[in-house]
Amino acid sequence: DAGLMLWERDPNNPGQWQVRIPVNSKSVYDVSTTSIQIDSELPADLLVEPSSIDVEPSGITASMMMSAYTTYTNNKISVRITAAGTDSASLYGSGTLFNIIAKPDLSVPGTQCGPLHLIPDDGAGNGVRLYDVITGPTTPLDLELEDGQLCVTGGCIHGDADNNLLVNSSDTQYILDYWVKKVPGNECLMKSGDINLDGLVDSAD
Repeated sequence: DAGLMLWERDPNNPGQWQVRIPVNSKSVYDVSTTSIQIDSELPADLLVEPSSIDVEPSGITASMMMSAYTTYTNNKISVRITAAGTDSASLYGSGTLFNIIAKPDLSVPGTQCGPLHLIPDDGAGNGVRLYDVITGPTTPLDLELEDGQLCVTGGCIHGDADNNLLVNSSDTQYILDYWVKKVPGNECLMKSGDINLDGLVDSAD
């Protein structure tokens, strides 16, 4: 989602930031739980420690057994997610299917962006594959895939409007103070405080 960048602290290492990359679907009504495969590519230049990438299910896929593995080739990080249910039930809903948890490289100078690429089904067992609950795991559904984008902002942390390396209620107050010209701002404010990406740092953020 263009206006939603999910940065969070690594619970095992509070000094390290993580980015939560959601794999979303506009609709999974009548998609079979028998088998799901998501093949994706992440920009290696913008992430550190590819081996530490983790994948978590969402509320939609929480009842499925899931596995994921990561490989690094040609300056791209490939993440394959497979999930299956014990019976051919239906998934219902829309929104996040899985969350890919990675560590952004905050030493990247300036702002750099890279594609979050979903790989189309090649007919040979690779790519994004979902199946219809009625026909089962025989012919994959026809899908419209839409890539995303990851941007790293050179040490500026999304949501950290006051630039003190913490995201908390003081950032809300800082944005309000900035909007009424009580504070002059800082070098990271446009990257960290423009939460809805409308080019302004104001009460909407």
